[in-house]
Amino acid sequence: MNEPMGGPAGESPGNRTECVACRRPFVFMATAVPVCSACWDTTQGRRARAAIQLALSRSMGPPSSPPPAPTRPDPAHLSLEEVRELCALWQKRLRLQDWLVAVRIVPHWNMDRDSEGRCDATLSRKMAIIDILEPGHLYEGGLWPNDMERTLVHELLHLHFAPFEAEIGTPADAAQEQAIDLIAGALVDLARFGR
Repeated sequence: MNEPMGGPAGESPGNRTECVACRRPFVFMATAVPVCSACWDTTQGRRARAAIQLALSRSMGPPSSPPPAPTRPDPAHLSLEEVRELCALWQKRLRLQDWLVAVRIVPHWNMDRDSEGRCDATLSRKMAIIDILEPGHLYEGGLWPNDMERTLVHELLHLHFAPFEAEIGTPADAAQEQAIDLIAGALVDLARFGR
């Protein structure tokens, strides 16, 4: 029996595709039915799975053909030019075109411990320098891979929050950092996966 693609066998690296039931992206492992584990678990019995497989075989061709490989660059290893292009794109998306933003890629010794990015802004002049941690320089024991695009969006969002910047180390600062990080993650996921 084939494993559901988002299920236990579907969690390893592979191509991302869209669930035919809920339209959410998940990792496609070239099994029979492109259904995420949540939809697979809620699908009622073998008849529903068989109907999905039959519909897919008619609409998508052979079930073993994987979707095309993604063309986006690896978000953990972007060049300075790619980061600058993303900065211009995200400045437009975030309505920050009136800011003059310089982006640099810096090694970990030029960053605060456990930081992937830093934004030094001059609010009165609408000028900022954003530093992004160099690829491969994530601190030992890091729990997740460095996503340079997400870090860039996080730092750009600081420009909107600059007039309300909380004092560093306070609970308000922690709450603001968490909010900015969640917003950045949601925006980047929406841009990448349409969700």
